Amino acid sequence: MNIHHFLQLALAVLSLSQVYSTCTPSQVILTPGKPAASTMWVSWVTVENCTSVVELVEASANDAATHDDLAVVRVAGSAGKKYSTTYEAYGFYESDFIHHVRLDNLQSESIYTYRAGGQLFDAASSAVDADCTYSAYKTFRTPLAPGSRSPMRFAIVGDLGQTEDSLSTVQEVRNTTLLDYSAIGRGIEPTLMMLVGDLSYADGFGPRWDSWGELMSPVLSELPLVAFSGNHEVEEDSVTGETFMHFRKRFPMPESAPEQTAPAGTLSWSDYDLDTTYDYGSSYFSFDTGMVHSICLNAYTHTEASSLQYQWLENDLAAIDREATPWVLVFVHGPWYNSNQIHQSEVATTRMKAAMEPLLHQYRVATVWAGHVHAYERTHPVYMEQRNNESGTVYVTIGDGGNREGLYDYWESSAEWIAVQNGQHYGRGDLLVVNETHARWQWWPNGYTEAEDEAWIVNPHTAVSEGSYPTSYGALIGAAVATVLILAAAAAAIKWLRSKQGTTGPTDKAELLGEKASSLHGLEMEQRQSPGQRQGKIPPSNTNRDAALAQQETAGIMTAGAEDDEETIWTHP
Repeated sequence: MNIHHFLQLALAVLSLSQVYSTCTPSQVILTPGKPAASTMWVSWVTVENCTSVVELVEASANDAATHDDLAVVRVAGSAGKKYSTTYEAYGFYESDFIHHVRLDNLQSESIYTYRAGGQLFDAASSAVDADCTYSAYKTFRTPLAPGSRSPMRFAIVGDLGQTEDSLSTVQEVRNTTLLDYSAIGRGIEPTLMMLVGDLSYADGFGPRWDSWGELMSPVLSELPLVAFSGNHEVEEDSVTGETFMHFRKRFPMPESAPEQTAPAGTLSWSDYDLDTTYDYGSSYFSFDTGMVHSICLNAYTHTEASSLQYQWLENDLAAIDREATPWVLVFVHGPWYNSNQIHQSEVATTRMKAAMEPLLHQYRVATVWAGHVHAYERTHPVYMEQRNNESGTVYVTIGDGGNREGLYDYWESSAEWIAVQNGQHYGRGDLLVVNETHARWQWWPNGYTEAEDEAWIVNPHTAVSEGSYPTSYGALIGAAVATVLILAAAAAAIKWLRSKQGTTGPTDKAELLGEKASSLHGLEMEQRQSPGQRQGKIPPSNTNRDAALAQQETAGIMTAGAEDDEETIWTHP
């Protein structure tokens, strides 16, 4: 260990020991259990060996005095545990005590207030009493129950790290998302933050996991985190060969079975050909919320057709109740479709894609989110390198969370499946699942007051099963003709009513239809410009959709009970 790393470690230990003593919780983070709508893990760290207790009340106030007259449920968990690792560059690391308490039988779509704490084991009696040291009160909202048809929202980030940009990203997830003034998004808060791998960028330096927990706790103690391993979580122990140790010990997820691990074999980082074994547990898992079945995968353990992960994925997809959860969304770290010059042709990613892409297509997965590449990219629906608007999957790379390695604005491909490329901003994603057939995706660079990229995603499962997805431009023309006929009939009815009431107004059918068509065209063009273009600041480039092409690619127009015409027209690019 060199002097720089020694000083970093000494300062980190000194800081934690001064601020946190005895049983004061730090690094409080929420993660969902299984079932995700009614189970929540509360995790935290203490310096001393303390009991694990969570006080839970079904209320939204944060004032401790408010809770004196309310019924409080105390949930005890297992004792906190330490773990240790040795990393060649930094030497030996031993964690403080990591606590996990599982809250079961929660009501879905409900607000809970809680605090975490405990008391020294030497002072503990058989009963949990008021001598515990607790964190501040925090609140969280449980997700929608599977089968609910209410709109729901995910915040999606990747490759986060712990820089000022990282902090801006999570703060905007918490704050700016609420500035959605559209009729469909108003008042719908994200109930989960999906982090598509590469969390702390500790890279084997244990204290950086502690500082990441401290940095993220103000947000993640109220907005539950769903995360899985990226390449920066591998962190092979130089003595035991164990991998993913920090992630495994700190982040319980909605596991389908207890984890199975083995010491790593050869790790070839030059081409990401990694022989690691990390199955089940928090490595790969799935959960149901509202209309969505979410699947999180691990690109850095075995993924071939004979692997446990592939077999688990195949069984999981086959068991989905598409009546309850018509949407299937997948999250992975390495992007399967990547037109950036960075992270091309990596063995872990290409091997996984070759094995699993046909499986995802068979079960009509709508969208796959990834990180790894520190930029933003969105594809058109695609399958086997060919654009496929009928049953393809949309792939999104959102590795621009803010980490210390910087952005990758280096593009090389001109494939037809590319929709948007942008390596100039750190940012976050916002997914609003509106109904069984349509979801709105937005990419927000940090500091922007409007989304830079927006796309309406059509669910390929409902499109195929219900025939709602036009398969040709002829179908689009037919839909347009039907729309004109409906508007014509409406115009005739309005004209007749006005003649009866003696009112004046547009009496010419063409005039009425022309006004409507003009308003639709104006809205469509506005949606296909970035905020910078609307403000006259950013010239058209390959980072924004071409309006003329987008008009040809519009997959349909649907209406909803919004408050004005501009918000009743949804277009799918």
